[in-house]
Amino acid sequence: MTRLINFEDVVRAWEERRNATGFAGVRYRAVDTYRDWRRRVREVPRRVKWAHQRVVRGWDDRAVWGLDTHLTLVLGRQLVTMSEIAHGYPGPEYPYERWVADLKTHGDALLAYSTQFDHSLDEWETLYQPARAALLWVADNLPALWD
Repeated sequence: MTRLINFEDVVRAWEERRNATGFAGVRYRAVDTYRDWRRRVREVPRRVKWAHQRVVRGWDDRAVWGLDTHLTLVLGRQLVTMSEIAHGYPGPEYPYERWVADLKTHGDALLAYSTQFDHSLDEWETLYQPARAALLWVADNLPALWD
């Protein structure tokens, strides 16, 4: 008969090993450190490839793996920066103070989505809806997004 592995038991065993004292704890931490450094060394060719891709095409493969996160992170940072250095605005129909406040508000909404949204129903209203509204605002004001 096959015994199913309980994930909580595995995590508890890892924590016990990590918090162990004496030789067992030193051994566990040494092995953990070795594995971490081995992973970092193995990752060097990928990091070089990603750097080359960013130089050649402006983005690397990781951006496509999570395009929603990448787009909201980059656009959110740009909108927040634009709100800090805004010199231009659409015109008299859109007052300067409101323009700067909207840039900051929508930039912050996109940044919140990019760093914390995990696609759960609880965060749908708090993070997804403001990010969606920010993208619609960007689409509506696309010709005015210059500085």
